[in-house]
Parts: sequence; structure tokens; C-alpha cells
Amino acid sequence: MTPEKGVMSKARALQVTALGLLVVVAILTTSMVSEATPLERTIASVADDSAPRTAEQQALVDFAISRFEVNGLPLPEITIEFHDSLETCGWHKGLYVEKTRSLHMCSVDKQTMFHELAHAWANLNLSADQREEFTARTGLDTWNSHDSEWEDRATEHVAETIAFALTDDPRDVEWVETAADGSRQITRRILTIDVDTETLAENFVWLTGAQS
Repeated sequence: MTPEKGVMSKARALQVTALGLLVVVAILTTSMVSEATPLERTIASVADDSAPRTAEQQALVDFAISRFEVNGLPLPEITIEFHDSLETCGWHKGLYVEKTRSLHMCSVDKQTMFHELAHAWANLNLSADQREEFTARTGLDTWNSHDSEWEDRATEHVAETIAFALTDDPRDVEWVETAADGSRQITRRILTIDVDTETLAENFVWLTGAQS
């Protein structure tokens, strides 16, 4: 490592430390943020392996953010980092961490990018009452309890609804399947929740009308 890179790395580390302290203060003062999930702790423990974005990664970011903008869906200020492998993200293709307002992408997958940005949008724009109303609207019992299956959480239905509406290819999505022997492979399947397109469209209209 050159002296210049060493100085830059130290400066970046100080910035990350300062940001971390601000996040801790926010958590202590609001008492509204739940404990980190095991996957979030995994992400937090991984050394900063993000590198300058490739042309493909930058194109994905630009396209996804532009789709939110042209549809009048405001996003919070977030950081987006790409990591080298699915294993780095606990075999998830992407993860949005609200406490640090950071999106970690472990793939260059359009559907995942829309899905995770939709979580950022929902956390910014939907009030507690609106989240409760949407949960009831979908006939589910929880907004985001990790005691429930992924597809039974209303927050995931919001993310899939937004992703369905904004992507230009909503019926084609990559997914990581775990076989009986524990091996994992990427497969292609239709939307990850079992909701008809008419309901998805109606929910999108409701959600975008409900945003603050």
C-alpha cells in the first residue's frame, strides 16, 4: 500500500467510525430500531471489500434510481456497495440495512436492486399506521416479524410490489435455491411472492397514494 493510499484508508476509516457513532446515537435516542438480524451482523463484520463500480454496476444503479425518480417515489440518502460474492451476503443477493441506510448488493440483479430500494422507500415514506393498514390489506399478520416466513411479511410484499411496477422485466427473477444436500444454485422463477398481477397493480396504486 502506498503512503497516499494509507492516508486515504485512514481518513475513510475515520469517516466510517464517525458515521457509526451517529447511528448508535440515533438508535439510543429513538429506541425504535430493532436488533440487527444475523445477516446484518454478518454484513457489518465483513471488511470493506467494496471497490469502484464496474460499468455494469453503475448502469444498474443509475437505471434503478431513475425509475424511482420518474415515478415520483422519493428515496432517502443511502450508500450502495457491491460485494464480490453471494457468500459475503449470507447467500442473499442483496440487503438493505435501515440503521445505516446502506444497500449491499452481492449480485448485479435488477429485480434485487428494485426490491431493496423499495425497502428504503417504504421506511422513508410509510407511517406506522400505513404499514399496519397495508398489512391488514394483504391479509397478513405481521409487517416484519422474523418469526414469520419471508413471504408472510408485509414489508416484503411492499418491496415486491414496487419492484414489479418499476422493473421492465418483472416476471423474470433470479433466486438462490438450497438443495437437500445443502448446495446452493441460482435458478430462475416467477415473482418470489404468490400474488396475481392485478393485485400487485392495485397495491402499487394504494402504496404510492399513501406515501407522505
